[in-house]
Amino acid sequence: MLLRQHNQKKKNTLTDLLPTSKHASVMKTNTRDPYVSLVPIGSKYSKKSRKEKRKPVDSVTDAMHVQGKTATKDEVVEVDGVVIKYTQNNIPEDLYKYWGQRYRYFSLFDYGVYLDREGWYSITPEKIAAHIAKRCRCGVIIDAFTGCGGNAIQFAFTCERVIAIDIDPIKLHCARHNARIYGVEDRIEFILGDYMALAPKLKADVVFLSPPWGGPSYQDAEIFDLKTMIPMDGIHLYNLTRMHITPDIAYYVPRNTDPRQLASLAGSGGICEVEQNYLRNRLKNLTTYYGDLCVAVGDAGADGGEDANMEDWKENMEDWKENIEDWKENIEDWKENINGIEGDDGELEQTARKRKKCEEVDTESGEMMDRRKPAATTSKKRKSRKIR
Repeated sequence: MLLRQHNQKKKNTLTDLLPTSKHASVMKTNTRDPYVSLVPIGSKYSKKSRKEKRKPVDSVTDAMHVQGKTATKDEVVEVDGVVIKYTQNNIPEDLYKYWGQRYRYFSLFDYGVYLDREGWYSITPEKIAAHIAKRCRCGVIIDAFTGCGGNAIQFAFTCERVIAIDIDPIKLHCARHNARIYGVEDRIEFILGDYMALAPKLKADVVFLSPPWGGPSYQDAEIFDLKTMIPMDGIHLYNLTRMHITPDIAYYVPRNTDPRQLASLAGSGGICEVEQNYLRNRLKNLTTYYGDLCVAVGDAGADGGEDANMEDWKENMEDWKENIEDWKENIEDWKENINGIEGDDGELEQTARKRKKCEEVDTESGEMMDRRKPAATTSKKRKSRKIR
């Protein structure tokens, strides 16, 4: 098992996928479409109108302008009696602490992002989701429990196709709407259904598992148990995915999950990588990578388990010993070269000192003689002769 820490301090990676520009403009129209569409800045509108309506925005929306109706801060949206867009005035007290982190969940939150009650405490922070998406770069990826779409949106930037599955139609509606805000709706296929029932019929390169954790109460447990604390049995969920779809799995679990339980899922001689995801120097969660998603472990475990690993380590050790011997020889050569350079420099310095010396020792008499005195005396005699 490989334990790795990931501390995300970089700016949002969405800007890497967009053209660069200093400003973005907000274009308001009379349409009743509540959704927001993002298109690159072009020459469709006059230069004067763009200049009048242009204003500086967050770096994430650089080189983009919003066409259509932008959601206002006081607007409350409900679907079938369920609130999917809260405001600062109507958000419940138990969710208020999540309101202060809304831009960590979605950097484009002010453009009308939808989050139901459960979504507020179950969404993956955008920077962590972007990091996981880079690790899971592939052709087709399945987001088995997509929720409000935080991970699916980031997968759409790194994968060719995303299959987003959720059993809740309201959450799937929120995910589709949020994907439209980020301009990636066309790269995501939204499926309403139970992943446990659909898994035997699905095919993909990578599967991302982020099952429900049972609400915020998971934090009260000393150790989070995958088998008993995940509603559909987290161990059975992993085995079902590996058996029917792919062994390349990214498992997103709470930070208090036992790493030994995660390692046991890889099986005898298997390999997994447990990554600690930090945000603002705080541990947020664990992401465990299985199969080919593991890094820095090679393919040793696939050919004989621990014995194959030991043989490779022995070979590497022999190579390192040979390299060390070569380095020692190179160091000796460098020392000789350095000594030779110092000798040449010493001769030059000695010659310079001799040139600058004004006094020297007479070898016959052993007395100090001044070079300048004879020269000065001679010049005085010449001056005296001229005077005479």
